[in-house]
Amino acid sequence: MKKLMALMLITLLPLLFVGCATTTITGVWTDESYKQTPIQSVMILGVADNQRNRKIFESVMAAEFEKNGVQAIASSTILGDAEIKEENVLEIAQEKQVQTVLVTRLVGSKQQQVYYPPTRHGVPHSYYRSWNSYYYRMYDYAYTPGYMATYTNVL
Repeated sequence: MKKLMALMLITLLPLLFVGCATTTITGVWTDESYKQTPIQSVMILGVADNQRNRKIFESVMAAEFEKNGVQAIASSTILGDAEIKEENVLEIAQEKQVQTVLVTRLVGSKQQQVYYPPTRHGVPHSYYRSWNSYYYRMYDYAYTPGYMATYTNVL
């Protein structure tokens, strides 16, 4: 038994020291031909069963891109209510010279209820001599009732 323990100690002790050693990076590979450029133009393609929801979603998302200085096109303004096909989208993207096509869909939504308990905040007033030693301090209290809030998380 002692020989087995000694053999395990001789085997595991060097592994412990090597495992706790520091690591140094000796080299880094990067693709020299890749040049990262910011997105200049994007076409937003929302996949949805309801065309009205698709148009609303695409227009809101396009407006957010426009706020950040990116030229954005909602696919519903070009395709209308037509069925979305990959060939049509690629053709329109090339015609409009769009750099990026962003395809999105609604996975689901989840409602979450949160309870906020009631709170009480006290604010002390200064010393009043006229009340003698009985009421030398006075407090005002502000009460906030407890309430429930429902949040909808879009996935």
